[in-house]
Amino acid sequence: MHQYRGFPSACALQGEAAAVTITRDDWGIAHVHGRTDADAVFGMTCAHAGNDFNRAESNDLTCVGLMAEVRGKGALWQDLRQRLLVYPDLLKNHTERVYHPGQASNTP
Repeated sequence: MHQYRGFPSACALQGEAAAVTITRDDWGIAHVHGRTDADAVFGMTCAHAGNDFNRAESNDLTCVGLMAEVRGKGALWQDLRQRLLVYPDLLKNHTERVYHPGQASNTP
Protein backbone atom coordinates (compact mmCIF):
# COMPACT_ATOMS: atom_id res chain seq x y z
CA MET A 1 0.00 0.00 0.00
CA HIS A 2 1.36 3.40 -0.98
CA GLN A 3 1.27 5.99 1.81
CA TYR A 4 0.52 9.47 0.47
CA ARG A 5 1.54 12.57 2.39
CA GLY A 6 -1.31 13.73 4.59
CA PHE A 7 -3.31 10.52 4.23
CA PRO A 8 -3.82 8.40 7.35
CA SER A 9 -2.67 4.81 7.44
CA ALA A 10 -5.17 1.96 7.60
CA CYS A 11 -4.28 1.31 11.26
CA ALA A 12 -5.17 4.88 12.20
CA LEU A 13 -8.69 4.37 10.78
CA GLN A 14 -9.64 1.24 12.72
CA GLY A 15 -11.41 3.27 15.42
CA GLU A 16 -13.56 5.07 12.85
CA ALA A 17 -14.35 1.83 11.05
CA ALA A 18 -15.51 0.17 14.29
CA ALA A 19 -18.22 2.86 14.69
CA VAL A 20 -19.76 2.21 11.24
CA THR A 21 -21.95 -0.55 9.85
CA ILE A 22 -22.34 -0.91 6.10
CA THR A 23 -24.87 -3.38 4.72
CA ARG A 24 -25.86 -3.90 1.10
CA ASP A 25 -29.34 -4.77 -0.08
CA ASP A 26 -30.28 -7.16 -2.90
CA TRP A 27 -29.41 -4.50 -5.50
CA GLY A 28 -25.99 -3.76 -4.01
CA ILE A 29 -27.03 -0.38 -2.57
CA ALA A 30 -24.95 0.51 0.49
CA HIS A 31 -26.86 1.35 3.69
CA VAL A 32 -24.57 3.12 6.14
CA HIS A 33 -25.22 3.41 9.86
CA GLY A 34 -23.09 5.28 12.38
CA ARG A 35 -23.46 6.99 15.77
CA THR A 36 -22.60 10.45 14.41
CA ASP A 37 -22.76 12.31 11.12
CA ALA A 38 -18.98 11.99 10.87
CA ASP A 39 -19.31 8.20 11.22
CA ALA A 40 -21.90 8.14 8.44
CA VAL A 41 -19.70 10.24 6.13
CA PHE A 42 -16.75 7.95 6.85
CA GLY A 43 -18.92 4.93 6.05
CA MET A 44 -20.20 6.48 2.82
CA THR A 45 -16.62 7.19 1.78
CA CYS A 46 -15.68 3.57 2.45
CA ALA A 47 -18.70 2.33 0.49
CA HIS A 48 -17.81 4.63 -2.42
CA ALA A 49 -14.23 3.38 -2.37
CA GLY A 50 -15.52 -0.19 -2.39
CA ASN A 51 -17.71 0.54 -5.41
CA ASP A 52 -15.16 2.44 -7.48
CA PHE A 53 -11.78 2.76 -5.78
CA ASN A 54 -9.93 4.05 -8.84
CA ARG A 55 -12.26 7.03 -9.20
CA ALA A 56 -12.32 7.75 -5.45
CA GLU A 57 -8.51 7.69 -5.29
CA SER A 58 -8.21 9.83 -8.39
CA ASN A 59 -10.66 12.40 -6.97
CA ASP A 60 -8.78 12.57 -3.66
CA LEU A 61 -5.35 12.91 -5.27
CA THR A 62 -6.61 15.54 -7.70
CA CYS A 63 -8.18 17.59 -4.90
CA VAL A 64 -4.94 17.82 -2.93
CA GLY A 65 -2.65 18.22 -5.94
CA LEU A 66 -0.83 14.89 -5.68
CA MET A 67 -1.80 13.24 -8.97
CA ALA A 68 1.77 13.48 -10.33
CA GLU A 69 2.91 11.08 -7.61
CA VAL A 70 0.78 8.42 -9.30
CA ARG A 71 0.70 9.46 -12.97
CA GLY A 72 4.12 11.04 -13.29
CA LYS A 73 5.38 14.21 -14.94
CA GLY A 74 2.36 14.54 -17.20
CA ALA A 75 0.19 15.54 -14.23
CA LEU A 76 2.55 18.19 -12.80
CA TRP A 77 0.71 21.15 -14.35
CA GLN A 78 -2.63 19.80 -13.12
CA ASP A 79 -1.20 19.48 -9.60
CA LEU A 80 0.27 22.98 -9.73
CA ARG A 81 -3.04 24.46 -10.87
CA GLN A 82 -4.92 22.62 -8.11
CA ARG A 83 -2.48 23.66 -5.40
CA LEU A 84 -2.77 27.28 -6.47
CA LEU A 85 -6.56 27.00 -6.16
CA VAL A 86 -6.36 25.29 -2.76
CA TYR A 87 -3.57 27.53 -1.45
CA PRO A 88 -4.26 30.99 -2.93
CA ASP A 89 -1.65 32.60 -0.64
CA LEU A 90 1.05 30.75 -2.60
CA LEU A 91 -0.16 32.36 -5.81
CA LYS A 92 -0.43 35.79 -4.22
CA ASN A 93 3.07 35.63 -2.71
CA HIS A 94 4.60 34.33 -5.95
CA THR A 95 2.91 37.09 -7.95
CA GLU A 96 4.18 39.74 -5.52
CA ARG A 97 7.75 38.42 -5.79
CA VAL A 98 7.64 38.34 -9.61
CA TYR A 99 5.94 41.66 -10.28
CA HIS A 100 7.13 43.62 -7.24
CA PRO A 101 10.59 42.17 -6.46
CA GLY A 102 11.69 45.14 -4.31
CA GLN A 103 8.73 44.73 -1.95
CA ALA A 104 9.43 41.28 -0.53
CA SER A 105 6.66 39.73 1.50
CA ASN A 106 7.31 38.34 4.99
CA THR A 107 5.57 35.08 4.10
CA PRO A 108 7.11 32.34 1.92
